[in-house]
Amino acid sequence: MTITSRSNQHLKFARMVRDGKVADKFFVEGVRLVSELIGSNISVDFLFLSESTLSRAHNPIELLKKRSERVFTVSDSVFPTISDTKNPQGVAAICARPKNGKEEIQERIGGSPVPRVAVLHGISNPGNLGAVLRSAEAFGIDGVIVTDKSTSPFGTTAVRGSMGAIFRMPVWSGEGFTSIVEWSKELGLVSVCAEPQAGTELSSIDWKRGMLIVFGSEAHGLMPSETSMISESFKIRMAPEVESLNLAVAVGIVFYESCRTVS
Repeated sequence: MTITSRSNQHLKFARMVRDGKVADKFFVEGVRLVSELIGSNISVDFLFLSESTLSRAHNPIELLKKRSERVFTVSDSVFPTISDTKNPQGVAAICARPKNGKEEIQERIGGSPVPRVAVLHGISNPGNLGAVLRSAEAFGIDGVIVTDKSTSPFGTTAVRGSMGAIFRMPVWSGEGFTSIVEWSKELGLVSVCAEPQAGTELSSIDWKRGMLIVFGSEAHGLMPSETSMISESFKIRMAPEVESLNLAVAVGIVFYESCRTVS
């Protein structure tokens, strides 16, 4: 049976999830992202396929259909009403949010000779947040902590920006900045952050220690009261006429340096 009305109860629920109004679910859209779910432990509650997508042979989608509790066919004219993109690909899923990643991050720290955990504090751009998750996975970061002052890592834009990393990277979200710093001290992690006025350059940091790598907001960085809680700070060398870097770019540089130094 094909859903042909935008007022269908399942489509209403899909839009609520898409808009972040269902706390324990998140929305995934697009052939590539939905296909990334196949190799993950993410629970797929509902799968929505447009008529035209269903008519095309697509092995990843066929595999995912076997994992989903319920699969719905949606008419091509109605599918865009649940989409979050301008050019829908006719594939979307509603998934259960994974459990908060604090315990998994702690397990990884315990099993890593040189653990590295990233903290995102006051990050407002979900695209940047998603890109950071992607870089964290690429450079072997053990986990990402998103404070209660940041945008949700499970919003549609952040999920797209992560390119599937959100399905595999342990993410701990919703905790306050101070308690995270105290938690890191209990685990023996050295906290570091980027600071334009720091006397130490990025390349001089000793990364062969367990590290908590802290990044502040795109516009203002960390507040002085927050910087004072961090053990060490560094600066990224840039041309003098350049004031700052995009957050995702700066994070990628730092992650690469930490990875290069340790390996």
